[in-house]
Amino acid sequence: MPHKTKDIQRTQFPQAREHVFCEGETYFESLIEGICSAEQSIELESYIFKTDSVGLRFIDALTAAAKRGVNVRVLIDGVGSSADGQKLSTRLNDGGVDTKIFHPLPWQVDQYRWSIKQGSFIERLFFFIQKMNQRDHRKLCIIDKQRLWTGSLNICDQHLSVERGGDGWRDLGVLVTGKRVAEVNSTFESIWNQQGLASKKNRFRTILSNLSPVTRRRKYQFITRRIQQAKSRVWIASAYFSPSSDFVEAIKLACQRGAEVRLIVPSHSDAFFFPYLTASYYPELLEAGVEIYEYSPAFLHAKALIVDEYFLIGSTNFNHRSFLHDLELDIALTTKAARQALESRFKADTKEATQITHKQLVSRTWSIYLGWIPRLVRYWL
Repeated sequence: MPHKTKDIQRTQFPQAREHVFCEGETYFESLIEGICSAEQSIELESYIFKTDSVGLRFIDALTAAAKRGVNVRVLIDGVGSSADGQKLSTRLNDGGVDTKIFHPLPWQVDQYRWSIKQGSFIERLFFFIQKMNQRDHRKLCIIDKQRLWTGSLNICDQHLSVERGGDGWRDLGVLVTGKRVAEVNSTFESIWNQQGLASKKNRFRTILSNLSPVTRRRKYQFITRRIQQAKSRVWIASAYFSPSSDFVEAIKLACQRGAEVRLIVPSHSDAFFFPYLTASYYPELLEAGVEIYEYSPAFLHAKALIVDEYFLIGSTNFNHRSFLHDLELDIALTTKAARQALESRFKADTKEATQITHKQLVSRTWSIYLGWIPRLVRYWL
């Protein structure tokens, strides 16, 4: 993946309202192209933004846009981007990009100046202590209020293939145009200006956002209810699977109703304990009739859901952190081509994964018991 933006090969998506990406390279190329073509505004929000080869490309493209008069704003998370937050914010601001950090860690005093929280040093210190467990896990970019890129991809090398210098993480992204972009832009403004988002703006149809405790709860209930009422299928892909007992019961109910329930999770993770934690759910899920697949070719970082003919891509994992604590964004796919692309990706990942059976659990008893240790504190994971 070359560093110079002038070498970008442009890709056209004729009049499409949705285009699904299944590889990091094509997603980044499309997004860089969008930044380079921006005329008025760019809003970029990312949980992780590193100053690696991918990050440097984005820094160059964003600062170049600012120099040609585009209003560029970047919002990063205080934990996800903690290692590079100070250096990144300084470099972007020096290039004319307005940059903010969502809830720096209390001891990262050098990042307080970039925080969305205003006030005295003491006020911010106590605020960051209080909000330390709440993170901005969203990944999105809005160009000229007309085009939206979102999904599970951060701005970092991990999402590139091994051949391109990355870790080959399996991810999903989507490019969206149309009226929904304005709605997502309003959620960005709410976070940027530290304002609450009115509940009426969260109807949970094709945009699932959760900027307040109330909307986080409503989003959780919306997804759980859809799974409970599934008629034909429930397909779940989640990088970090450790849901509540209510969610597990919803999955069991879908099985009882005769739905085909598939769960695809990574066999290995960047959080070493998560495969053990996820495995602790296997016995009861298999007993209920859930098909469980462990994806091993690379780390499965994608987050997606198919319930009957409802298709969802975004940043939400099926765990307590995504449903209770973090800010997330998910998009329901509405076009036939986008839905077919996600369905095909699910089928391909299933073929490349290993199906877990009752027989396999016998040899993994120790790891299942080990998974109950982090399960005791899953509320914070």
